[in-house]
Amino acid sequence: MLPLNEQTFERVAASLPAWARPAAEAGFSSFTSMPMPEPRQEEWRYVEVGVDLDALTLPAGAGEPLPREGSLAGVLGEPAGHAVNVDGHTVSLRAPDGARLASLAEALSADG
Repeated sequence: MLPLNEQTFERVAASLPAWARPAAEAGFSSFTSMPMPEPRQEEWRYVEVGVDLDALTLPAGAGEPLPREGSLAGVLGEPAGHAVNVDGHTVSLRAPDGARLASLAEALSADG
């Protein structure tokens, strides 16, 4: 598993299309510059965050599932759908009726 740090971001960003990199860089910059919300802040007072962002990890290899412990998967609960991506290509999709799993490019071209 890979930590959510700059080295992992660079590895992931290298596989993004050029048009997506500026948004990814801006998002990662915001992610790393902002502190974790605290219940003492009015905006977060009634929200149970329940996630230690420093402990989250990403799979190191293609097709490697997220572990139930130490990842966002454990916090989110049972998945509603399932997608398998290998080397940046979706090879398998499973979604309940009424839900659509698609790449960002497909979703943008279909929904604008």
